[in-house]
Amino acid sequence: MSVEVRVKIVVVGSGTLVGDALVDVAGRRGHEVRALSPGTGVDPWAGQDLLRHLRGAHAVIDVAVAPPADEAATLRFHRACTTALLTAGTTAGVAHHVVFSLTGSGPAPRSGLFRAKAEQEALVRDSALPHTLVHATRLFDFIATLASLATPANAALLAHAAIQPHAAHQLAETLTDIATGPPANTTVELDAPHHWGLDHFLTQHLTDHH
Repeated sequence: MSVEVRVKIVVVGSGTLVGDALVDVAGRRGHEVRALSPGTGVDPWAGQDLLRHLRGAHAVIDVAVAPPADEAATLRFHRACTTALLTAGTTAGVAHHVVFSLTGSGPAPRSGLFRAKAEQEALVRDSALPHTLVHATRLFDFIATLASLATPANAALLAHAAIQPHAAHQLAETLTDIATGPPANTTVELDAPHHWGLDHFLTQHLTDHH
């Protein structure tokens, strides 16, 4: 049985569902973990002292998501964060830059976060850093938010749409595997293990919590 080599992993975007799960998973596996976010006193999108934090890192896993704002601000956030990380990572000799992105971010997204993530991916692809871009679907953990939005005034408004949600810790396990493995230098598509109807999924959640 192969033994996972312990390395330094920098998680950008701790304080998010996936970021906190990554810190937990990578730490339990024995890796040296450095978490970067405003909550830890470091703003990667401001280029704040990144080189010091990235020195000696084998991998950077970027799961940061722009705080709620308008489309222009979202684009500026991801552009600034990615540019700063790539510059510092190249100087620090980071071996693997991993970006968690969104299924459907595609080559010509129309607006919002999809557009920002597409530009982020383009910056990474054009850089000199070995990398892996990871596309995944929504998280199980967002289901409470979806249920709340779908039930105004105690009336459920549910669409019969197919979804493939991931669990945050399951996704964190996979991202840690990817980060400690060889860079793909391309996009990896992660399919969740199950297809669900959104109406069935939310109905089950509401039934379990009422």
